[in-house]
Amino acid sequence: SLSLFAGGSFLLVSTFQWWLVASRGQTVGKRLLQIKVVKRDGSPAGFLHGVVLREWIPSLVAFVPLVGRFAWFVDAMSVFRSDQRCLHDLVAGTEVVELSLQERGIREDIDP
Repeated sequence: SLSLFAGGSFLLVSTFQWWLVASRGQTVGKRLLQIKVVKRDGSPAGFLHGVVLREWIPSLVAFVPLVGRFAWFVDAMSVFRSDQRCLHDLVAGTEVVELSLQERGIREDIDP
């Protein structure tokens, strides 16, 4: 049925995105924007910080009546903090950073 196909497709795409975050710190969208998720010390976010704490826990909280909507709103509005870290970044101990020139495939020893 259509709902089974939609659910399976959602799970497949989500699993792929979670694998990308855990292994590279990037979703497809972050890759296009040349940004990535890292721990505050600059090390890779990995599965625990990048997926479980940053994505799954906030998603579960969103299902709690009343609290979930408020938490989602606070999370969305926290992007306007001076450090631009959202609530899910604070929970996970992560931040979003721009890719280095080397990660972008740009050699630093060549003048543009």
